[in-house]
Amino acid sequence: TVVYADNHKAAQIVAILNAVWDDGLFITFGLLPGLITSQSDHYRTDRSLETIRHAKKAQVLFIWMTADSILGECSIPNAAYAVLFFVPGSDPFQSVDLSYILLKFLDKYIRDGDYNRFNIVSLSYQLASDGSFGVLFCDRRLRTVYQQARIRARASHDAFRRTFHHPISPRIS
Repeated sequence: TVVYADNHKAAQIVAILNAVWDDGLFITFGLLPGLITSQSDHYRTDRSLETIRHAKKAQVLFIWMTADSILGECSIPNAAYAVLFFVPGSDPFQSVDLSYILLKFLDKYIRDGDYNRFNIVSLSYQLASDGSFGVLFCDRRLRTVYQQARIRARASHDAFRRTFHHPISPRIS
């Protein structure tokens, strides 16, 4: 299943993601799944004990890149970094899993980046039967976190595969 977001919906998703630090994970998690899959009755979007437990078990693979390395001659205003992601999952939990991972991404990496509050400037995503994948575009304030990912990746062979030539983060803890 492909879920397309128009510009207004994408802007709302970005606004909720960027509000996680101020509003908290609990509040933003209550809003985001329903927005990500607002036109579908197929996905779970409720904030229940079952969906929260499921989302907290979600795994993710991040590939860290500079925005220009993925955009080429195109541009997205204020995008300095791109983080590609894959969140394995199964029906009907893709929306809650993706929401939790994206919100947790900001929560974790703002902390890891010495509380330098970077912003998501754009995103693209697709939900599929085996999970969700996409890309987050972040502003220049992600620099510290990006550099930390590169250092960790070079120190660990598993986190820097020759086939990607970019740092890989296998999970958020």
